[in-house]
Amino acid sequence: MQRRLTKWDSVQTLLRAGLNVGTVIDVGVQRDSPDLRQLFSNLPHILFEPVVEYHESIHRAYAGLNYKLEPVALSDRYGPLLLREVRADADGVVSHVSPAEGHEASLRTVQRKTLDGYVDETSPAKPYLVKIDVDGHETEILKGARRALFGASCLIVETTLHHLPERLRLAEAAGLTLWDIVDMTYYDGCLYQCDLVFIPDRAEGLIRRLDPRMRIAFEPFDPAAWYSLHATTEGEP
Repeated sequence: MQRRLTKWDSVQTLLRAGLNVGTVIDVGVQRDSPDLRQLFSNLPHILFEPVVEYHESIHRAYAGLNYKLEPVALSDRYGPLLLREVRADADGVVSHVSPAEGHEASLRTVQRKTLDGYVDETSPAKPYLVKIDVDGHETEILKGARRALFGASCLIVETTLHHLPERLRLAEAAGLTLWDIVDMTYYDGCLYQCDLVFIPDRAEGLIRRLDPRMRIAFEPFDPAAWYSLHATTEGEP
């Protein structure tokens, strides 16, 4: 079966290979994470979202599921955090917030904690699928999740091309290995950001099923399983 370069397809492939998940930890859910919500509708979801304007949409989207909404920001330390609001022009709804310094009128204060501290306090069911997508603050969250990530069976983290090496190093330091790159976004023909999908390097059975080198080395080669994923427009060769 051929793949698509999406988070949905990536996680489905992992599930078919035997990925085990006890809790979905979604950092930066905004209004909804429809792919994770639908793929893991039978599991508990812990949703981190400090922007209160999103909360009503979250409650609607996750109605009927086992979820907990945490109105805090995750980082590499505890304490107050200033967020800068960016509002959509059309309706004035907050569309994005980012860490800020100073005394601007659009700033708000939220509480922050680390994922390590949260997991120590609440003991969610392992293993975790951790998704981190907060538009730029992912590195600090990874630094505050070093212990928690050792309990993860999958990590999905958004990164710009510029920040990819440091986020790769932080994930590898937590015993995770890069398995997939999906949801690539380009700006003016140049790769800008993507989602990195990691699995534990200690999951030997899963690694073998998901590592083409192992499959090719120990199983008969299947030409139908060898293909390239690329997008073309009409008229291109």
